[in-house]
Amino acid sequence: MEQRFTGKLVAVTGGRSGMGAACVERFTAEGAKVAVLDVTGADDPVDVTDEAAVDAWFSHLPAAPDVLVNAAGVGGLTRIVELPLAEWRRILSINLDGTFLCLRAAARRMIADGVRGAIVNLASINEEWPMTGFGPYCASKAGVRMLTRVAALELGPHGIRVNAVAPGPIDTPMVRGLHQVPGIDEAVAERTPLEHRYGTATEVANVIAFLASPEASWVTGRSLTVDGGHSLLGEPDFAVFVDKLLER
Repeated sequence: MEQRFTGKLVAVTGGRSGMGAACVERFTAEGAKVAVLDVTGADDPVDVTDEAAVDAWFSHLPAAPDVLVNAAGVGGLTRIVELPLAEWRRILSINLDGTFLCLRAAARRMIADGVRGAIVNLASINEEWPMTGFGPYCASKAGVRMLTRVAALELGPHGIRVNAVAPGPIDTPMVRGLHQVPGIDEAVAERTPLEHRYGTATEVANVIAFLASPEASWVTGRSLTVDGGHSLLGEPDFAVFVDKLLER
């Protein structure tokens, strides 16, 4: 494996599970020193929605990160008419506010230390494709996409690139409960032209590593879809599965 990140410091939020953990593995394999910010499974847990805690975590890093991967995020399933405001705010706070707070803290440190770095945010194909029962998740990921574009404009003069990845259905702990719902895996497979399967966290991490690497030095403000062609056909009609999911 190439050693594109030898001597580099990479910060990964949500790095204890799912796509975040796959990023930790990938960057470590390529020689990086990886710092993990996570609310669980860490010696020093940090909530990405806690502004003071996030700022303190980045200020205590031994140096400005060369790369930030914003992978912390949550889902949720409730129809809009039944959705409590507190649940709406919880998902938006983690997925969008958390991405903003970590991006801002990392960018401030990069600028102060003169680091020409890279930031990669975790969006979703649901930044564009709506999905029944996932209103706050879809809205938060659309927000991440636009935040990425604005940050690319503002941070570009400092030599900081900002991009996003937009995964389709990926086999991670957050979605494994879906496998128990009859018919849902078949619906996903039917709508995924490439090998008719879910993607893996490693496949997403590979693309994130590319966007953070020198090979992508002239790429910024983009949201790169990683979905095996899933979005070419659009999401399955999850409305037929929502009631089954809510019963679980």
